Amino acid sequence: MNKKICKNCGAIIEQDEKICSFCGNNVESDANDLYNSVQGKKEISETENTLFIHDEDYILKVMELADSAMQVKLGIMYSEGITVKQNTSIAVALFEKAAYRGNREGMFKYAEALQKGLGIKQNREKAFYFYTQAAKAGHTIAKHVLKELTAIKKGETEPTSFHIYLNEDESEFEKTVSNVKKFCVEITCYENGVPKIQGSGCVISDGVVLTNAHVVLKPDEEGLVPYSEIEAKVYDGDRVFKLVPKKINKTEDIAICVIKEGNCSFDGNYPYIAEDYEYILGQEVFTIGNGLGKGLALSKGVLSRCVEKDLNGCRDIIRTDISVHQGNSGGPLFDKNGIIIGMMTYAYNGCDYKIAHGMSCAVISESIIKVINE
Repeated sequence: MNKKICKNCGAIIEQDEKICSFCGNNVESDANDLYNSVQGKKEISETENTLFIHDEDYILKVMELADSAMQVKLGIMYSEGITVKQNTSIAVALFEKAAYRGNREGMFKYAEALQKGLGIKQNREKAFYFYTQAAKAGHTIAKHVLKELTAIKKGETEPTSFHIYLNEDESEFEKTVSNVKKFCVEITCYENGVPKIQGSGCVISDGVVLTNAHVVLKPDEEGLVPYSEIEAKVYDGDRVFKLVPKKINKTEDIAICVIKEGNCSFDGNYPYIAEDYEYILGQEVFTIGNGLGKGLALSKGVLSRCVEKDLNGCRDIIRTDISVHQGNSGGPLFDKNGIIIGMMTYAYNGCDYKIAHGMSCAVISESIIKVINE
């Protein structure tokens, strides 16, 4: 590689240059610092209202310099308009380059664009090919999509997943919410028939509910033990289940419960829990939870801080600007496609120990997967 990127202005300069010929700043950077350069740059072009674009040819040069992982990150930024002016065509071009380099996330993103005709001519056969390649490379969401596409091709099922077709009568987000809300539950814990605590959860597979450990545990002489009766009610309120904790990880604040009594069958695909998720600062997220025990409701925001350690330094969390309350604990945190990327667990306290609204934290999905597989 004989080129590099100036962190200050984003200019492409010669590898041996120590001073940027465009802005005059010291340069100690290569192409893989591009993402941080874009994130940190506050303003370049006021007229275009964007943080990083001089012209399309400039971006095309950057595409060639960056490695496939960086191409995917930059592609996501352009596809969602995160810190840059949204440009679907540039995003797809970046995903395509990463895909042909064998990057599994690039193959998946390129397949999605081909499937939906976003920024590129729709080509479902080619999309199927790249979904297949991504699945072979170990992309778990691609495996999920490929399974449904194969079933559709065989005439075994109708399209239901948000990945496959968009409902023309609804926005993509409304369709996503419709797909996932039926799996969300409000949880009430009882002791001697008296309700003691309320929280949230999500049905993640047949007879299995995900929630926080602190929702289903109570203090006892022997330490923390499950409540004598735990109840879950679905979004539409017409079904109630009895739950029993099966796996509890107190450090991660994760509880995997099984449905003991009640009708637990659901139509459609259960929400997918992400593995190796690429968290992007500023991406849209939402949760459905039982805030203040007032019933399940949707709250939407953005990812305000990517993976970090919690206050005790014991577990990995992500932070959002979603306003949550008591009762939201255990609620799934979804990305805009309805994939579970975390689980709401606590909010920071402000003055006088009041909840600091807009500073809520979630356990990351990778931690959830680990507890499920224990």
